[in-house]
Amino acid sequence: MRTLMATLLLAAVLPAQAEPVATPDRQKFRAYLTSAAYVDELARIGIYWDRTVLERQTGCDSQYEVEPMTFAVLDPPLFTADSIRPWRGIWRQKFGLTRCGEQAVYNVLGIAQDGKVQIQPQVPGESQVAPMLLSELIRDAVAVRSARLSDSLGECRRTAVADTQITLALGDREVGGEAAKNVWQETWTVKRCDSTFEMNFCFKQSPQGGIDWAPVACDAL
Repeated sequence: MRTLMATLLLAAVLPAQAEPVATPDRQKFRAYLTSAAYVDELARIGIYWDRTVLERQTGCDSQYEVEPMTFAVLDPPLFTADSIRPWRGIWRQKFGLTRCGEQAVYNVLGIAQDGKVQIQPQVPGESQVAPMLLSELIRDAVAVRSARLSDSLGECRRTAVADTQITLALGDREVGGEAAKNVWQETWTVKRCDSTFEMNFCFKQSPQGGIDWAPVACDAL
């Protein structure tokens, strides 16, 4: 009991460990995005999606080539004085992976917290959908459409978005007979076991500032 009490008293008088000072540093962030370790992680994710998820070029044994493309900062990356990886921050990264003469475009979400970085795969292609909305679309649209195809194509538990394309550029236009702001359209190609199907999505800015969507082409609304 005396030892436990002494430990509790010592913990009470010792100052709490201060969190390291972390500040924005564009030069460090760009250096991190082009580092060998980061590029190798992009390659690992791309090859996994190529071979395992989308079963694309499963017999390709050639050297791969990774081409980092655009990135978007969602929460500014912060660095401590001696860190080479972000201490905090969130970003999206688009990259091309070339294998056996064919290039696929993939997207990842980078999340840095307390100096540890997680790189999470997103849907491939050109989609501009934010991560939280992306989960909603896959759950409430892609999965539902796949389930409805079970009667004609048979049961399938393996469904993955294989590609996304912007088929209507972002802009203000009329949708459903009304003027709408920040409208764009995407066409998604979905791999469902041994078959594929396409889905159109129309997006527009909601009056509350979020994004409204419908699983149809904009001109069908």
